[in-house]
Amino acid sequence: MLQIAIADDEKKPRRALRDILEPWLELQAVPCQLWEYESGEKLCEGYRKYHFDLIFLDIEMEGMNGMETARQLRSIDQHGILIFVTAYPDYVFQGYEVRAFHYILKPYQEKRLLDITARALEEIQQGDNDFYLLPQGAGSCRLNLRDTLYFRSEGRYITAFACSGEKSFRGKLNDLQSQLPGYFVRIHQRYLVNIRQVSRTGDSFAVIGSEKLPVSRAHKQAFLIAFAGAMLDVR
Repeated sequence: MLQIAIADDEKKPRRALRDILEPWLELQAVPCQLWEYESGEKLCEGYRKYHFDLIFLDIEMEGMNGMETARQLRSIDQHGILIFVTAYPDYVFQGYEVRAFHYILKPYQEKRLLDITARALEEIQQGDNDFYLLPQGAGSCRLNLRDTLYFRSEGRYITAFACSGEKSFRGKLNDLQSQLPGYFVRIHQRYLVNIRQVSRTGDSFAVIGSEKLPVSRAHKQAFLIAFAGAMLDVR
C-alpha cells in the first residue's frame, strides 16, 4: 500500500490538497494511506515510522521550514519522492539540493497537481521493479536498486550498501556494472554509485548519505557529466 504524506502548517491548504488527491487516487484504484502533518518535525517523526513513498511538502512553514525538513528526510534515507508546495516560484531551484521531484504552486491548479502526481506514481512503480538478485550461499535474495546507495569492491567480494543495510557477495565490479541500470556510475576502481543518491561532489569525492567516497581521476569526468545530467533532470 502506498504511503503518502502532506505537510503544511496551515490546515486549509492541507485539506484542499487532500480533497483533490483522494477521489482521484480512488478513481485510479491506487491503494494508499494519506497522512497529514502540521510541521516539519512531525513529518520527520512519521517518516521514520512509515517511510512515505510520496511527500507533498510546503516550503514556507514555521519552525523547521520545508527545505530544512527535506534535508532531514534525506539524511534518514533517499526513499520518498518529494514534491514541494509553495506560493513563491523563487524557491523552486533550491529543490535540486534535496532531489525534489517537482513543485506545485499555490493556489492549486487541479490539472497540474494531478499530472505531476501521476508522473510521480509512474516513478514509484518503475522503482518497484528495480531489483537485482544477489547470490547468497546456495540461493539468492532481491536487492532494491532504488534504495541502494553504492557498491564497494574488496578482493573477490562486493558489498552493497543500501538503506536497509549491507550485503556482501562474490563478484567483479565490472561484471556487476554491466548488469545494472544506467544510473549506477563508476567513480573509482572500487566504487560503483547510484547517481540518484549522490547529494554533493567535491574535487575528488562524492557524498552519498553520510558517506564521503573517493572519485578517481580516471572516472571523474564521466561521473561529473552523469551527476550534472541527474541534477538537471526535473522530469
